[in-house]
Amino acid sequence: MNRRFYCPQLVPRSRIELSGEEAHHLAQVLRATPGTSVQVFDGKGHEASAVVIECGRRTAVLEVGAVESISRESPIGLTVASAIPRSGRERFLVEKLVELGAARLWVYASRRSVVHPSSGFLTKAQRIVVEASKQCGRNILMPVEAKSFEEIVAGPPPHGKRYVAHPGGESASAMVASAEIAVLIGPEGGFVDSELREAEAHGWQRISLGPRILRIETAAIALAGRLLLG
Repeated sequence: MNRRFYCPQLVPRSRIELSGEEAHHLAQVLRATPGTSVQVFDGKGHEASAVVIECGRRTAVLEVGAVESISRESPIGLTVASAIPRSGRERFLVEKLVELGAARLWVYASRRSVVHPSSGFLTKAQRIVVEASKQCGRNILMPVEAKSFEEIVAGPPPHGKRYVAHPGGESASAMVASAEIAVLIGPEGGFVDSELREAEAHGWQRISLGPRILRIETAAIALAGRLLLG
């Protein structure tokens, strides 16, 4: 059972208080009692062992030991820029990108997008990031940001590699590893020609994911897996 808990303010050898969903997880899911050992992380690269001192339904008090800087990040800084999938599949997209080690997720709306980024989506996505980080052991929370299509195609560092997933491009096997890589995933209806021309004008290279049409989240996870796992 997962014994990792998120605490954004982590002070060495101090007492901290968990509340909200973290306290609920500790009390109702883990069923912790005073003396239970757990791990806490701050989402900024640090983690520590802690012992439960008090555990109630709404709050819990933990005694924190030494705080360590432990990185489980990928050496490849992968930016995934993606349209948002429909029907609740956005949870799967965010969760798996965290597990695979993507550095950041940018969401956007294009001409053929059905789902548009909203403050509600971003709030939900951040909760998913925390839950997935607790499970997989990442100590740095993957940021999820909403951007315009124009910001994205002009945005990633010019010295990194930029790939846009679209039929008719080179095989994904042609992708080259780099310290910074960005991949652009279109909406379920695909990009319009003007969007592709704009991306290519900013140095994005078309790559193909094969003869089958993939859903948004499948394409994003396939590319992330190939780049981050070898």
